[in-house]
Amino acid sequence: MKLKEKKISFFFLGITDSIELWELEKVANSKDISSRRIKRWSFSINELLKDPIGRDHFWKFLDKEYSSENLRFYEACIKLRFHTPQKEVPNQVKEIYNEFLSSGKIIFI
Repeated sequence: MKLKEKKISFFFLGITDSIELWELEKVANSKDISSRRIKRWSFSINELLKDPIGRDHFWKFLDKEYSSENLRFYEACIKLRFHTPQKEVPNQVKEIYNEFLSSGKIIFI
């Protein structure tokens, strides 16, 4: 019985890997963001970026601060590390270098 109670309390605190709850909240009222959802964003940058509304707000903030390119660089590195097949790694590394790090870079970070 105690174990079930703990699982339920974690659910109500918003500690879950499922985004179904966030999607339901988005459909229910897109203008109001629950404090529980916002608290979840404070757990880590990954929690913020997993949530579509949190991600959108973060992008808007970065655009205002003229630093959205930093998030683009971070996401390119994450994509390289976790979502790029081994045979494509050298090409992806060159693209990241040319776009963000070279002296003739397209985007300044």
